[in-house]
Amino acid sequence: DLDVVGKELHCCFPQHFAQAIYANSVQCRSQKQPVTSTEWIEYGADLKAITLTLSPILNADGDVSQIVGTCQDMYRPDPLHKHWQIQAERFAHLIRENSDAVIVVDREGKVQYANKAAESLFHRPVSELIGEIFGLPVVSGERTDVDIIRKGGETAAAEMRVVETKGEGEITYVVASLRDITARKQSEESLRLRERAIAASSNGIIITDTRQPNQPVIYVNPAFERITGYGADEVIGRNCSFLQGYDRDQ
Repeated sequence: DLDVVGKELHCCFPQHFAQAIYANSVQCRSQKQPVTSTEWIEYGADLKAITLTLSPILNADGDVSQIVGTCQDMYRPDPLHKHWQIQAERFAHLIRENSDAVIVVDREGKVQYANKAAESLFHRPVSELIGEIFGLPVVSGERTDVDIIRKGGETAAAEMRVVETKGEGEITYVVASLRDITARKQSEESLRLRERAIAASSNGIIITDTRQPNQPVIYVNPAFERITGYGADEVIGRNCSFLQGYDRDQ
């Protein structure tokens, strides 16, 4: 399109795609070798993968005089690969509609893709997330609990899993899946507070499991041990009816 001639990259392409072209052109110029990468771009409601290739043109002195760029749609219609195309589109749909936030980060740590769930988790539109530094520690193959600062300063807790996507022996992308566990963390903290309150109580407290045969004791607090003289190791697993026996001289 002649309308793009003479314009800067960020005026013609999405921000993250323009940044990828610029970064690859610097590498292409310095190495004097073709550079290929895969970039993710949204077309309306669809997520598409574009293969971006930049090739240098050398002058008589061996310097790069021009760089020729080509883009290939990995999801282009092709009857020979129709089944693969359908599967890829289904996979892309699953990522977009996933209830977990999915973030794709490039080699420089910048966000290249974020799904709708990421908007809800970070309280920021996808347009603000794209191109930003991810900023969270990523450890491939491990599940990590991380704290997130949402837009406006509110904090949230998330469970993050990371997968690395490699190309030609080097890491090209990091895919992070984050699940909002703020409510669970709050419940766990509330439970810990109740446990500390029970443990500190001056009244003896005993808890039994009524779902099991003979309703065994599953918890006694320190006050119970002090009042009865029985240690927790003597009580756990027994029915509390033993307290009605004749051994009362503790």
